[in-house]
Amino acid sequence: MEIFHLYGCKYEICCILCKGDSKMKVELPAIPFDRLYLMDRLKNYKDPCDKVVRMVEKSEIYKLKKGLYVSSKSTTHSFSIANLLYAPSYVSMETALAYWGMIPERVNNIFSITNKRKKEYHNKKGHFFYNSILSDSLYLGIVYEDRHSFLIANPSKAVCDYLKVKKIKFKDVVSFLEADLRIDLDAIADLDLKTLQVLGVGYKSPVIRNLYNQVKKL
Repeated sequence: MEIFHLYGCKYEICCILCKGDSKMKVELPAIPFDRLYLMDRLKNYKDPCDKVVRMVEKSEIYKLKKGLYVSSKSTTHSFSIANLLYAPSYVSMETALAYWGMIPERVNNIFSITNKRKKEYHNKKGHFFYNSILSDSLYLGIVYEDRHSFLIANPSKAVCDYLKVKKIKFKDVVSFLEADLRIDLDAIADLDLKTLQVLGVGYKSPVIRNLYNQVKKL
């Protein structure tokens, strides 16, 4: 099915031994799957719909959102799940900055950017928040992490997304990033000027344009 090929995910099998059902094994992919696929895997049961409910209750599978599930044994990265939960989207802002080692704090929530309306999901795999940005330059500066199969903003893009979503208005943006996000000055100096320049225009953001001018002088 199409969902199994998103972002180059590898098809792996998780075997669940279903107690109370003649010890029948249900083979499920290690990546998220939709309800149609699940019903097909359970077609030999008398009541597949009831079986789905019981599998969720027993935490054999987790319901990510309506119509989307994942095996409790799955090791799929939470960022990959974030991409799949609400598409198109990519991980960004504080989550991406923490991933790249740009900020010292651990970020438990998973923040993403989409060109659709704001959304959030809360499930056994985490708390997922999606902020909306409408721009022709939205997909500049996105990295595909092949090892875990997910899309994430590079450091420069993540900073720009943060400034845009939070509607930051400080003129001294560098000082704000040092004080508020605790980004090291050397890391700020390493931000990609081309990305800042393009997104400053594409996001129609005076703050990002200020950041571009300030980073040029570092």
